[in-house]
Amino acid sequence: MPVHVQEGTTAGGELSGTYASPSIDDNALDDIYINVTGDAMTGTLTTVGRIKNTTRVITTYTVLITDDVIFANTDGSAWTATLPAGVEGQTFKIINSGSSSNNLTIAPDGAEHLLGANSNFTLSDGEALIITYNATDGWY
Repeated sequence: MPVHVQEGTTAGGELSGTYASPSIDDNALDDIYINVTGDAMTGTLTTVGRIKNTTRVITTYTVLITDDVIFANTDGSAWTATLPAGVEGQTFKIINSGSSSNNLTIAPDGAEHLLGANSNFTLSDGEALIITYNATDGWY
């Protein structure tokens, strides 16, 4: 596993040891980036295989840019999750985790496109949508 030591990088994870011989918990990750200031190893750890932020919601919700995976439970009623303004390369996985036959509506922000049109998309119980934003094409 390559370890890249860079000045000025920041990140998140587990790191122990010293600058000369770090001991890193290698959970089958590809690359590790370490922030170094002078002779001290500081900051947090970033990896390709990082743990995703998960959010569980049960009512109308505006997706945050800090969300990664959204578990949308529609057991109480059908409701809408609205996407934020698109950021190039941002990806979300949205799951309708309900089991009561209530739909989850995914709405794009403003005039942005969702799957090729400026319109909503519906997820039934147990369905999931993984979408990534591109400035030219919108959410696909």
